[in-house]
Amino acid sequence: MAYVIMREVKDDIRCSTMCKLFDTIKDAELMKKQLVSETASHIHWFIVEM
Repeated sequence: MAYVIMREVKDDIRCSTMCKLFDTIKDAELMKKQLVSETASHIHWFIVEM
């Protein structure tokens, strides 16, 4: 299992949010790739394995 987590850094304020739990790391990586292409450059995406 793996979570995709968003971290937004804007004006020296950091905000992290869990996005979604996936059954496989492969599914999480696919979602991360899609999210990176759709969001602003100050938003970073991470995968955390459980």
